[in-house]
Amino acid sequence: MALLEVAGLHAGYGALQVLHEVDLTVDDGDITVILGANGAGKTTLLRALSGMLPARGSVTYDGTELLGRRRNPARMGIAHVPQGRGTFGTLTVEENLRVAGYHRPAREVESSIRRWQEFFPRLGERADQPAAGLSGGEQQMLAIARALMSAPRLLLLDEPSLGLAPKTTRGLFEGLKRINDETGLTMLLVEQNARLTLAIADHAIVISAGRTGEKRPAAQMWQDETIQRAYLGD
Repeated sequence: MALLEVAGLHAGYGALQVLHEVDLTVDDGDITVILGANGAGKTTLLRALSGMLPARGSVTYDGTELLGRRRNPARMGIAHVPQGRGTFGTLTVEENLRVAGYHRPAREVESSIRRWQEFFPRLGERADQPAAGLSGGEQQMLAIARALMSAPRLLLLDEPSLGLAPKTTRGLFEGLKRINDETGLTMLLVEQNARLTLAIADHAIVISAGRTGEKRPAAQMWQDETIQRAYLGD
């Protein structure tokens, strides 16, 4: 069953049109990856879905049309981890988490802070340290944990491996897969590291010049020679 359905989506920046008739679905509980070259429209797509950009077309989330109405993504169950991570550098790790749960009851916030500090032990160890002093990998953990503090049903992730060392990236992707396995959280993931992403994904979609192709099982996409040459370095 589709949790997110996108049809005929157009979006861009002023006169610059980036997305053209984008169609896609994301099934409830799945990890779906968007593959594409730089400038293909991946980041623009996530920004349009989370309401950061005006868009035309149809975006249906859990049966509700999102375009053309005022919305608070966090309250609706959509969380977005953007490029650049977006943490508050002057706040401590724990303060970052607490702020992200602003719309939830205090008891749930405290429980979620404990949960994600245990899941990402480095965040628990550095709970009282300013976010600006964290390593790149730790900041990405914090950005993901912050998004999870809103108890979303759909997590949008934009290039989570950007700027991270290979070992850190592998650990991060293993963590995302574990979260999906344990909670059933649906994820829509934009990522340049196709090899690691396809290894954890259920489905994959290629976007090129602002247009999406057919959604296919990730294992099938992995075996496609065109995909191998374009994204897997084979």
